[in-house]
Amino acid sequence: MQMEFGWTADGAAWADAPGHAAHGQVRMGPRGLVQLLQTRLGLTRPAVDQAVRIAQYMQLIHQHLDSASEPEAFWPSRSFAVDPWSTSRQLLRWRDAAVEAGWNPPGTDHPLPPRLAALRDVEDAVVVGMPGTTGIAGRPATLSPSSADDLVELLSLLEELERTGGTWPLGITQVTAQEDPSALPGLWPRLFAALARSGVVVHAPPAAQPTPGPHLEVVVCQDEWTAADVAARYLAASHAAAPAPAAPAPAAAAAHSPEAPGGASLTLLAGADTTILDQALRRRGLPAAGAVAPSTARAHHQVLGLYLDVATAPVDVHQLAALLDLRVLPGADGDAEPIGLVPAAARRLLLRALTQEPGVGGPAWRRALGELEERLAAADADLRPSAEKALTAAQEIHRLVTDPLPADRLQPPAVAARLDWLSQRLQAVSRGDGDLLASLTQVRTLQAVLGMLDPATLPHGAPCSRSSTPAAGPVAPRWPARRWRPGRSPPALPRSRPRAAPCCGGPPRAVRPRPPCNGTRPSVRRCAREAPT
Repeated sequence: MQMEFGWTADGAAWADAPGHAAHGQVRMGPRGLVQLLQTRLGLTRPAVDQAVRIAQYMQLIHQHLDSASEPEAFWPSRSFAVDPWSTSRQLLRWRDAAVEAGWNPPGTDHPLPPRLAALRDVEDAVVVGMPGTTGIAGRPATLSPSSADDLVELLSLLEELERTGGTWPLGITQVTAQEDPSALPGLWPRLFAALARSGVVVHAPPAAQPTPGPHLEVVVCQDEWTAADVAARYLAASHAAAPAPAAPAPAAAAAHSPEAPGGASLTLLAGADTTILDQALRRRGLPAAGAVAPSTARAHHQVLGLYLDVATAPVDVHQLAALLDLRVLPGADGDAEPIGLVPAAARRLLLRALTQEPGVGGPAWRRALGELEERLAAADADLRPSAEKALTAAQEIHRLVTDPLPADRLQPPAVAARLDWLSQRLQAVSRGDGDLLASLTQVRTLQAVLGMLDPATLPHGAPCSRSSTPAAGPVAPRWPARRWRPGRSPPALPRSRPRAAPCCGGPPRAVRPRPPCNGTRPSVRRCAREAPT
């Protein structure tokens, strides 16, 4: 395998330019290279949510403060007492950055700056490994590995193989680096040196020669709509200037795709969501770019937040109606009713009760529950399982709204117990759907993190479970008439094509600071639904 390595090439397209895509050739960045070597050396592991690692690190800080003779000497002790979650998250971020840079904590007799001293104090109790495994000297693992720990483990194994004279096929014959490997930060120069000693030919880039800069045309617009029209006119002119190829047969469609010779000669770098640009392109009869930013405005992203809204006091009847009416999957066929989080029979009766009496626990609400019980009692054997599911769901919703958790009872065990039915229901209806499986993973991760916290109180900065699934968006079709290829980052720029459309982005936006979680219902919901970045 021949590899082209670039520090910013993670996510770059394989077929990036005419004549460069070939079997046995790849383009990779730091994360891609580490994952490839992990696979070759048998070091792969299950992914661990960052919230789990924060909870683990918070436990280690608690243990250090409990065993310290002078807890106030711990540099972030005051911040940790006020907001342990955010403090642990920041310290863990610094710890991972130090590990990736190659930092090896010295002994306690060596003076260090306060921040590094705090990291050293906690690192004494860190045993990197997956939960349930053991580390050096049989000590149980206390912190799940990060990408920085993966790099350290990989480098240690390569150097150990070199010391012992062992060999292992890496499957890489040559690495062509876009940057000088010796000038890369942290442990990366050591990794490339270890690869070279393992038989991999590492080519450093030649000395930079003075070249004339590219010709740039910068267009500044007052708003995003004007910028979209300008970019669309530019792309339409490029499209009209290029000769349209004849309609290819299906077998020859790849030859006219943007990745093939004779295809697109223009790269569109979209630095922001292209929804407005796509509308301008459609008005001109051109295909959309299809670069859609992640969004939480999808049903599977709203499940956990709505459920926590209903489970915590005071109950918002509008949120309850939204939860009851939430559809998470399309029907089994085109005419079937979409599948909701709450079974259809329970959904209809409870929503009708809310329409008659906007509240819970009243006569209409109780009549709906009673009707579900009667249907179960009168159901035939074939219909009895569905009737049981509908009644169980209605009873669970009834329990949530009649006994919601007030702010003074938001302890981790109580919140985790409220999530049991949601986890079971998502598992029952997911049917292998990636979005719902991501929601299920989010719920289970939140339960696991809550189980690591102090059961007596819910600290400020409650645990966050980030959705790792990007929002689904329209994908631009690979039409033969398409004369450009979209990209979202500089690695998408091909090496052999000098032309690139202007980077499309919206106007600057003011960023408001995120308020801390204070244990109230809106903040708990926000922390549980923290949107992906």
